[in-house]
Amino acid sequence: MSVPRVASRCERRALPVAAAAVLAVLTLSLGPSLRETVALADGAWQAGQYRDTSDPGGGRPHPGVTTRAPTNQVALAETAVQRPRLQPGEAATLRAVYDVAQPTEVRETRVIRYDGLVLARIERVVARSGGSVRSEYRVNVPRDAAEGWYAVTTTVEPVGAGTRGGTPAQKETGFYVDRKSAGGGSATSAGSGETAGDASITVKLWANQPRYRVGDRLTLSFEANQDAFLTIVNVGTSGEVTILFPNRFSGGHGVKAGRTYRIPDAGDSYELVLKGPPGTELVYALLTLKPVIFLPTDFPSTGAVFNSASERVASFTRDINVAAKSIPLREQAKAMIELEVAR
Repeated sequence: MSVPRVASRCERRALPVAAAAVLAVLTLSLGPSLRETVALADGAWQAGQYRDTSDPGGGRPHPGVTTRAPTNQVALAETAVQRPRLQPGEAATLRAVYDVAQPTEVRETRVIRYDGLVLARIERVVARSGGSVRSEYRVNVPRDAAEGWYAVTTTVEPVGAGTRGGTPAQKETGFYVDRKSAGGGSATSAGSGETAGDASITVKLWANQPRYRVGDRLTLSFEANQDAFLTIVNVGTSGEVTILFPNRFSGGHGVKAGRTYRIPDAGDSYELVLKGPPGTELVYALLTLKPVIFLPTDFPSTGAVFNSASERVASFTRDINVAAKSIPLREQAKAMIELEVAR
């Protein structure tokens, strides 16, 4: 589950999870091999710090990764937020891992969006000697940041006189700003609609254990106190965003009051396998009294177990935020858990 990677019991593998005006431009001189430009929209997202290291997995394949790069000169393997559940005032670490075929200058661009609005655009050009690189950018989440889903689009592309134009390698991921939580992971979580008089709608979400190692199998369980409709989203440690429920085996996203559901269920012919890298997984559940469909998928036609949102995180996060804001609180409930994945 970085997404969860899914290993079926038949050894099959499937994937599981107009801006505001720019007010400040900061140029940093960090030596002859590196030049950086950080542009911040609306002045709210403060300039952070870069940290570059050689990726210890350099040269290894990244199963399930697809990029939009037309050549292998610069190939983006993964992009993720190191901890995808944050509170206002905390720091978000935006990670990108990419391979450079030969020495060249690479332009890295990171764009943070909330409901389609560009909050920050961070860009730099850096000389790379070749090989696999892990580039991290640490940026502060403003203390007045709105609660909800945020999207991060990361682009890497070669620059220079010898580089021809083309479509850059690009990937999207997301994170959630939670104004109510004290942070940290929990094996059990429940959300409730705020209502005066009527019984609250609630959803409970838990995992078979709070901590895992890469390669472990995961089982998620959930239960609602009313007949309702549920969407469960996973943000894996590799940044993949996957809808875990509904899925190919669920028969839709309707749930019955008081019944305990599991992913995978006993009769399902797949397993959730935590593929890494080490880090923190986020599992988010949104329960509503009326059906809300975010990404329709014809599971019988595609053969997929889960619906991936990784290629459309910006639109998906906008849609799920709109739903959470437009549905009355008495008709919705949320639950979130964080899962620690170690090597």
